[in-house]
This record gives sequence, C-alpha cells and structure tokens, in this order.
Amino acid sequence: MTSQDLVREYLQLITLDGTDFDRLRAILADDFVLEDTLMGTSSADEFVAKLRAFQGPPLKSKPEEIVGDRDRVVALTVLDMMGSEIIYSQWFWLSGGKIQRIRTIYDPRPFLEAAKQ
Repeated sequence: MTSQDLVREYLQLITLDGTDFDRLRAILADDFVLEDTLMGTSSADEFVAKLRAFQGPPLKSKPEEIVGDRDRVVALTVLDMMGSEIIYSQWFWLSGGKIQRIRTIYDPRPFLEAAKQ
C-alpha cells in the first residue's frame, strides 16, 4: 500500500457513517497526533474515542487531490456537511506504514454555524 493509498483509506473511514473504528485505529500510530482548529488529540485511542462519541451528522469527504510520497502526503478535500461544502487541506506525516500526525487547515466558521442550529 502506498502512502497515498493509506491517506485515501483514512479519508474513506473518517466519514462517520458506518465507520469501521477498528480499521481506523489500525492505520494510526499509537502516539498519533491530530492538530485541528476544533479538535486536537495526542493518541490514536483518544482520537477514535472522540469520533465514536461524535453526535453530529455524518461527514462525507471527497478528496479532490492527494499528493506526496513516503512519509509526507497532502490531501485537498471537500467535505459535505448538511449540504454545505467546506474545502480543507490535511497534511499527513506517516511512519512505519501508519499515520503518525495530521494537521488540518480550514475555515471553521461553517462548522460553528451548523453547531448553533
């Protein structure tokens, strides 16, 4: 499996619509770190637990472009959240065939507006 394939699998699993949480956990390094404007984590178990507890609508993401090789991959993705499209980029650091760290960059205002409703 290439680095891009691993990121593609992550993006398919993260939809929160019937997510295979065990498979998601298996592709994350134990000390996985998520850097996100609205949510951060410092372990794979913490990240998966937060996703399991998520009570919002299913998230459907569609990668527009995935570039990179070996230990660094970037994905430009469109997220459909209740009919609104949000464009974001995710920077992935990979190690030992697993995702070690993700930094997500986007404008959080659409999420915050949806949470108010």
